[in-house]
Amino acid sequence: MFDNGHIKRLQFKFSSQTVADFNDAVLQDNRDRATAFRATVARSCETDPEQFIAGALEVLTKAVYADDNQRDLLIFYLLTALFRRNKSRSLNDAVDSLCKVIVELVPNCSKSPAFYMLVGARLMLLGDRTGAYAAFGAAADNARDDAFWPRKYLGCHSIRPYVHNPEWTETIPCPPYFSPISFHAGKPRGPVVVSATCDGNYFCNLAEYLLLSIDSTDSTSDIHFHVINWTAQCAEVLSSMRLITGRNILISSENYEFSKDYTYFATCRFLRAAEFLAHFDRPLYLTDMDNRMVAAPEQTEDLLKRDFGVRNNDWNRWIPWLGPNAGSVFINNTEHGGIFADNLSQYVRSRFIVNSRRSWYFDQLCLNEVAEAIMATPAKFRDLSRGKQYSAARPAIETQFLKNGR
Repeated sequence: MFDNGHIKRLQFKFSSQTVADFNDAVLQDNRDRATAFRATVARSCETDPEQFIAGALEVLTKAVYADDNQRDLLIFYLLTALFRRNKSRSLNDAVDSLCKVIVELVPNCSKSPAFYMLVGARLMLLGDRTGAYAAFGAAADNARDDAFWPRKYLGCHSIRPYVHNPEWTETIPCPPYFSPISFHAGKPRGPVVVSATCDGNYFCNLAEYLLLSIDSTDSTSDIHFHVINWTAQCAEVLSSMRLITGRNILISSENYEFSKDYTYFATCRFLRAAEFLAHFDRPLYLTDMDNRMVAAPEQTEDLLKRDFGVRNNDWNRWIPWLGPNAGSVFINNTEHGGIFADNLSQYVRSRFIVNSRRSWYFDQLCLNEVAEAIMATPAKFRDLSRGKQYSAARPAIETQFLKNGR
């Protein structure tokens, strides 16, 4: 359908100004202009995939690259435009052609991390998860530590343990850098425990907001905060919160050596989910600390009949660490819900790389992999992207000051 000659005969071209804009954007590290470039190629992709392929090649072959990082970043933008705007598997032929012609026309591109990303995404769409993960692992292996890459790309690094050790369901002792957790006073009284995990800084700055959102939407659930590196200030905040609500607030905590290992702070909820489930003996709804609750999980009778639920989006079909939303996870207090929680814990124990930039998006990759495995069992799954939503992201303007200050 898309042979090389056919692509080269297509008349559509990106304007020379578009190529110049991209060159300037990358040279100046101007992310706003780079985003505008991505929007331009995305629109052409949505309108006509054939023309998009031809235009992509035009840009790839005519753009002036200061170094390989710029070329790879351009391929990554083309990749995201291609897959985000087209959900049909009929694109496989187009992707095949794009891969082949890139190899022919762009020097050394076949060893580019972005090229391996393109190959991996296509294999995910075809259902070849093993092949896709091998390609993603190759992308990580070929990346340079000083590369200018979007953060979304960095999830490739978390694939590496899978390539070398695909078995993760065996029982693994908790490594020593994961300390035992302590449950403080309080027992659940409601039908569901809404649980959020964070470090002490996030607890002090965001716990009250999450609590108030639950108070306004959910009259029955208990709220649980698991705090990494509890401080005296955390205790003061907790005392203040208990003065403004009659809700049952449950607290657990742990110590962790690395105070800026933000990926662990995001992943810890999955490492500890089985312990939470066993201790509280209630269904769990895991959410992000900077989310807000918009409905009570127990309001939906169907949810409590399911073993687990995950909110996925379209990225899930081709980039596994971008698909699931780690801030919207339901785990029921059932046999298969317990298996799901146990598997989450084992995945983290076997694969997490402590205090490493190469663990970006590990929490979402973990959720994707374990959910995929459990859905092959008799467990009853609920797609939380459909129907009633229970939590939502708080506007970035309300939380960005915290992230900037880290």
